[in-house]
Amino acid sequence: MPRRRRRDEWERPERMTPKPRVDSHAFRDEGHRLLHTLRLSEVMKARDNPFSTDRVLRVRYKLCDITWPQLLARLERLNYRAAIVGPHGSGKTTLLEDLEPRLIESRLPIKRLRLDDEHPSLDRAAARELNGALRSRDVILFDGAEQLGWYAWHRFVAKTRRAGGWIITQHRPGRLPTLVECRTSPKLLLGIVSELFPDGSQTLGLQLPELYLRHGGICATRYVNYTTGLLS
Repeated sequence: MPRRRRRDEWERPERMTPKPRVDSHAFRDEGHRLLHTLRLSEVMKARDNPFSTDRVLRVRYKLCDITWPQLLARLERLNYRAAIVGPHGSGKTTLLEDLEPRLIESRLPIKRLRLDDEHPSLDRAAARELNGALRSRDVILFDGAEQLGWYAWHRFVAKTRRAGGWIITQHRPGRLPTLVECRTSPKLLLGIVSELFPDGSQTLGLQLPELYLRHGGICATRYVNYTTGLLS
């Protein structure tokens, strides 16, 4: 007879893809080498840094192998119940943010939820407020759904079943049909750096593939943020 799962097991979040670990000392040395190569510290002030946080945040998600009309048509076929899937740092949150105004243009009211490592569970008061105000056309954009355990996820689905849809982000497929799988690549990283710093893209182009392979898909975020810190 199969063992019944205890309630505390139901509450555990699904097993998530571990965040890549980076050697901070090696990363610091690479940052200094990059600055020396680009000579950024000699030619600009921190406020002019092309990799500053506000400029990085202006870079939006780059769709691959699909257009926005195609993605929205697929989402409609899935009855607005779908998942944006990908590892940590692959752009899931950015894509979810970019999807919101397009849904609003389609006259779909939006409700937002977000969980992360610091806030891994739904606040009961906020959940009651959401459930009480939920309407049949509302689409819930749920960033970080992988934080919910099996029991908590199914409880969330039951409580919000009258919603017009759920679009969630998670690290692995399974809970809802996959709308799009977010991936990173050296080519994508080069495109982002070229957009931020066109004058240095040719110099960086030879280094980025090696950095990408060494640090994984989060190379752009960590490397850019560290470079920003050196210049501030």
